[in-house]
Amino acid sequence: MSVRRHTLSVWRANGDTRAWALQKGNASMILSAFCSPRPTGSLIRRAFDQSLLDELTARGFDITTLRLTVQGYRHLWIQPGEVLFHRKTREWVRVHHVRWETVRRRGQKPRLTAGVALTRWVADEKADYYDEHVRDVVRRWPYVPLADVERDYGCFDHPRSWLTRDAREAARPWCRTCGAMRSRENGVLVCPRACGRNGLVDALLDRKRKP
Repeated sequence: MSVRRHTLSVWRANGDTRAWALQKGNASMILSAFCSPRPTGSLIRRAFDQSLLDELTARGFDITTLRLTVQGYRHLWIQPGEVLFHRKTREWVRVHHVRWETVRRRGQKPRLTAGVALTRWVADEKADYYDEHVRDVVRRWPYVPLADVERDYGCFDHPRSWLTRDAREAARPWCRTCGAMRSRENGVLVCPRACGRNGLVDALLDRKRKP
C-alpha cells in the first residue's frame, strides 16, 4: 500500500493550548474541540456550555499535563473526497473516509488494516458530501477493504480529480496490457505475467531514483 504516516498532536505550553497536524484543518478541528464553548439547547433557544478545558479544570484535573497524540495514515490516492471509478462496471463513487486500525495480537507484530467508506457520486457541486456523519454512511454502505479498492477502483482520468498527473501514474497498480496487479521490485512495478512494463510509470520511478 502507498501509505504515508502523520500525527495529530495537542498539548499545553506556556499557558496556551497548541496543536500540530499535517493539515491545518485538522489542527483547527482539535483546537476547536478543546477550547471552544460547546453548544447546547435547541435551535430556538441556543446556549453554550464552557469549553472542554474549562470543564476539566472544574472537575479537578491539571490541564498543564495535557498531551494527546493520534497516529494517522494517508493513502496516495484513496483519500476523502476523491472520486473513483470501478474498473469493470465503470461506476463512479466518492471516498467519504478511510478507517485505519492497528490490530495487536500476543506474539505477533502489529498489523495495520484499513476499510474504505464509499458513497455514490452525483454530479452536483452544491451537494454536501462531507456533512454526512460516519455512522450514517457506514450504516448504508459497509466498509470495503483497502486492498479491494486498490484492485477494483481507479482515480484516473476524471475531471474532478485533484491529484497531480505524476501521483496518478505512480499510483496505477495494475498492468495496462493484461490488467493483473503488479508488485514493486527494486522500485519498479513488475507484472506477474511478464508483460511489458508501464513505460510512463517506470520513467517516473527512474526520475525519482536519480540523485
